[in-house]
Amino acid sequence: MLKLTADGCRIRRERLLEQVSSDLLIISNPRHVQYLTGFFVTPLVLAHHAPVFLLIDTKTGKTTLLFQNMLGGFAEDTHVDEMIPYNWYTATTRAGMPIYPKALHELNQHLEKLTFGSTGIEIGSLPYGAKVRDVSDITTVLLEMRRHKDPDEIDLIRSAIRAIEAGHKAVRKSIRPGLTEVDVYNTMMSAIASHVGHPVVPMGDFAGGIRAFQGGGPATDNVLEAGDLMIIDIFPIVNGYKGDFTTTLAVSGELTEQQEKLQTALLDGIAAGEAMLKPGVRARAVHGAIQDELRINGFAEGFGHHAGHGLGLSHPEAPYFVPHSDEILREGDVVTLEPGSYDAEAGYGARIEHNYLITEYGYEQLSHHLLPFV
Repeated sequence: MLKLTADGCRIRRERLLEQVSSDLLIISNPRHVQYLTGFFVTPLVLAHHAPVFLLIDTKTGKTTLLFQNMLGGFAEDTHVDEMIPYNWYTATTRAGMPIYPKALHELNQHLEKLTFGSTGIEIGSLPYGAKVRDVSDITTVLLEMRRHKDPDEIDLIRSAIRAIEAGHKAVRKSIRPGLTEVDVYNTMMSAIASHVGHPVVPMGDFAGGIRAFQGGGPATDNVLEAGDLMIIDIFPIVNGYKGDFTTTLAVSGELTEQQEKLQTALLDGIAAGEAMLKPGVRARAVHGAIQDELRINGFAEGFGHHAGHGLGLSHPEAPYFVPHSDEILREGDVVTLEPGSYDAEAGYGARIEHNYLITEYGYEQLSHHLLPFV
């Protein structure tokens, strides 16, 4: 399994320590723990919800990971100085107190052994009742840091993208009238799991026919018919990081005149957005470029969502390509572009999407699946 590197995690921790003044940092958001240590627990295992705490002594840089005993296998390649597992349930004796109070008890037990003054924590993700003092919230600092993707993060994002491309390729080859949305979903998931060699968290939009007119949704038993379009937006978690890109497919391999015009509008829209992708451009300008192109083609009225967003450990995240965003593109951003247009009364709905890395002078396209509907 591809993981973040020791050097990458160290560099990110050093970057964090340059921006905080607290003596002790307590980090419990699982995404931020992975970001700083490489510790990732797939949500597909039973104990994935168990709280994990990363403690960083800002004076010495020492890192300590406190985690539930059943997660020990995920800690083997984690880049920290000390690992402290705590027992909650061993599968041989009954569990005592519920997992969250137990985790908080273990954290407080450990804190009593330490001497520290001010504490920086993620207030939104730390369980209530932790015995810390002089608390400051470091969430904003971590979220801001995550915009710039380091080389080991980009490797994980590329890995996720290659897996999703395998899913798109399999679906494009197999889609036909008579299948259900669940059939298409199963084809996609099988292709992705086979590509990466292990199960991943299945997430995406799989909406065909009239369900495409609303823009998406999870797969259902809706049967695909000749003449339908199906929106296929795949965004699973692969080793903790995300890819997120979309195609719309003609179920019967043929397009009506209206569907051809919509395809042209979306392809023109994504090209207009790509022309804006470089450092220094405001996010709202990217949205405006895509919206203008859809307006020229007569499909702007059905474009009611963002034109794209940032991507990494989660999505959507900054920057957001929306009409009123003052965010400015930076080198190291990983973003999506996703023009779409939907109108139930007119009887259409489609979306396309690619992923990009913002570089010093422009962008690198990361996803390479086919966008045409046929």
